[in-house]
Amino acid sequence: MMTEEQQETIVNEALRKFCTYLNRWWDSEDANKGVAERSPYTIEKFTVYEPERELYGSTLWNVLEEAVEGCFFQTALIKINADDGDDGGGNILYVGLEGGDTPDSLQISWIVHIFDLSPTFIYSSEAGFRSPPNGNMVKT
Repeated sequence: MMTEEQQETIVNEALRKFCTYLNRWWDSEDANKGVAERSPYTIEKFTVYEPERELYGSTLWNVLEEAVEGCFFQTALIKINADDGDDGGGNILYVGLEGGDTPDSLQISWIVHIFDLSPTFIYSSEAGFRSPPNGNMVKT
C-alpha cells in the first residue's frame, strides 16, 4: 500500500508533467507568441491557494487501485482533481503507475487528461508528451 508521502510525490510529479503538456500548447499558440509570459503553467497554479498572489489552486486525489504487495509487477491507478481557479473549470487526471515488486518502485506510466468530459492521452513513459502542432506523441 502506498504511503501518503508516496502518493503526494506521485501526484506532484503528475502535475509537473501536466504543466509541461499545457505549456507546450500555450507556447505554440500564435496568439501567445507576443505575450510576455511564456510557459505560465506551474504546479503552484494547481496546489496553492493565495488570492493575494493570484493563485487559486486546489488539488485532491484518490487512489482508485492500490498496488498489490508481493506481486512481481505492480500497477496502480490514481485520480487527480486539479483546479487553477479559472472560469474554464477543473481538470481530472487519471495516472497509471507501474513498477517492480514493491509499491515504492511505482513510476508514472501514462496520464489521461479529462476536460469537459473529453479524455485526452497526454503522456506516456514510452512515447512522451502529446505535442503541438498536430498532437503527435513526442519523446523528450
